[in-house]
Amino acid sequence: MRRVGRLHVGTSRANLVVELPSVCQALSDAPWNGGLANVRYVVNHRVPEDFNCGSPIKEMLSALSHLGIPPEEALGLMTAADVTRFSVKMRRMQGVSVISLATVGLTNTRGVMEPPPRANTCSTVNLIVFCDCRATQPAMVNALQTAVEAKCSLFRLLDVRSSTSGVPAAGTSTDTTTVIFSGVGRRLEYGGTATVLGYLVGLTVTECLLEQLRTSKFIGRSVLERLRERGVSMDDLVEAAVGGIVGSKPDSFEQRFLAELRAALNDPNVASLIIAALRLEDEAEFDMIPSLPKKLHDADPVQVTADEDIGEMIARYLAGTMGIHNFHHYDRLKPGCLGRLPMFLDDALCGLIGGVASKVFSGIGRAK
Repeated sequence: MRRVGRLHVGTSRANLVVELPSVCQALSDAPWNGGLANVRYVVNHRVPEDFNCGSPIKEMLSALSHLGIPPEEALGLMTAADVTRFSVKMRRMQGVSVISLATVGLTNTRGVMEPPPRANTCSTVNLIVFCDCRATQPAMVNALQTAVEAKCSLFRLLDVRSSTSGVPAAGTSTDTTTVIFSGVGRRLEYGGTATVLGYLVGLTVTECLLEQLRTSKFIGRSVLERLRERGVSMDDLVEAAVGGIVGSKPDSFEQRFLAELRAALNDPNVASLIIAALRLEDEAEFDMIPSLPKKLHDADPVQVTADEDIGEMIARYLAGTMGIHNFHHYDRLKPGCLGRLPMFLDDALCGLIGGVASKVFSGIGRAK
């Protein structure tokens, strides 16, 4: 156990254990002892990826028993994430101290407007926020709300997508958030974003999540990974490229195309334009592009040329004039996955495939 502020924090038997300085009031949606409770410990228990989520109470009581912690004195959380790699951040301002801890698993991300999943998994974002102050119950609810808002805001900025549908995700389907108040120090009436308490909660939660997401390499993930999140794989891109070939396909085409495609996707100029197309699709989904309501966007109107401009820029950058000609060829045919993609993304990928394919055929021609 190590000391963080007035907390003792450590891992034992696949559990992250937080020992509070005394019995404290907590507000939580934890599976064990959630709601409004007086507790001395918070235990974040690790379970296998294939854990049967139908028996969380039994599993949690067994974990507390092995730790020698009285169940009535503890809040019990569960996750499939590695709890030994937790993040902890502490901030203090105007006599208020806040310590946040987080463990993050993202294989189970969900959007808030999706129907319930067919099967539950246990990849979870668990947040524990200790506020070393006194607070009213409305302030506790405020603080919990602020912690959740911080998570959702960051996920939106980092373009976290649902693992099942690819829509923007607010978290996972099994996230928990716990706020704890020591009951000493300043008495606070509110805990929203206009308060010192809310500021410290939002700041420490965001710092914890950023550290977790950087460690897991989620931040800075490849453009290919971001395309996969929207249902477009490397195989889809190769299939579309092959589908646009006129005449016989060179024996070495797929191998050469893959090599050039990987190089293109790692180029920050190409990556920037594709990400721009991805972001434009999100804007269009909610009528955020002036004079381009979603219904018109879905019709891919001829009077809007920004999508083609993005495709041409990518193709020109990769292969010059021949790349632009090839972009228009793929844009007319729309083979494979290109035929099911929305207007900005399909043109961006037509430009990518057209430019890469031009480079491949130029290379094959020179080799001959």
